[in-house]
Amino acid sequence: MRGHRKGQWPEPLAARGRTSRLRWQGLVEACIADIEVRICKEGSRVHAINDLKLRVARFRDPADPQRLLSWAMEVNPLTHLKRFNRRIETISQIHRSGLMDLTAVLQQLTGMRPKGAAEKIRKASSMRVRVIPPMLTWSTGWIGSSPFTSGYSPASPCSGCGPMSSGTPKASTTGAGSAFPAT
Repeated sequence: MRGHRKGQWPEPLAARGRTSRLRWQGLVEACIADIEVRICKEGSRVHAINDLKLRVARFRDPADPQRLLSWAMEVNPLTHLKRFNRRIETISQIHRSGLMDLTAVLQQLTGMRPKGAAEKIRKASSMRVRVIPPMLTWSTGWIGSSPFTSGYSPASPCSGCGPMSSGTPKASTTGAGSAFPAT
């Protein structure tokens, strides 16, 4: 409000030299305001704003870069890389707002990302198996239970010889035009 009345934005808290007595709640509010001004696309800012409101704002005062480092390190980057990267992005948004110098914290966290063999193992373990089941599975399990096939099996030429039948062809009750002779 004061900035609106004066016609200019107030100087960032970091430039005023008050980082030692900075409170988390004030830092979060100022950082959210800065993110909303800098990032126009809502989808690009939603994770950082949610982390700030729901997690960072609940930290105990005073605001300290080491607390942000320990918060990011609560997530194992080898098993939950996406969550770890989102926390790094939140810390990066605080740094970009100019409210706190977090260069050393960001360098330390980006150095913890998996590299080389660890990255290959992580990618291989997260791959989903996408396989079409063999024809045997289709004919014995899935197609036999489908309401559209009513027991059809590719191994038998007639509809009465599917997996649900006794295995012998059935005689037609109409007599004329039957494909099989009456037994």
